[in-house]
Amino acid sequence: MGKVTRKRYAAEFKSRVALEAIRGELTLAELASKHGVHQTMIAQWGGARRSKAWQAFFLVSQ
Repeated sequence: MGKVTRKRYAAEFKSRVALEAIRGELTLAELASKHGVHQTMIAQWGGARRSKAWQAFFLVSQ
């Protein structure tokens, strides 16, 4: 058996999916099914995006 490697996702993809999750138009389960990733990953990506959102406002206000 060969070595199993983790699937890697592009930052653009993660950001797009996280933004959809933050909008709340679909549930995490629906997003996971739509994009083919696990719900937990989407929740983590959304949390990371929200925790860094203040940086965007800070940079704009300067």
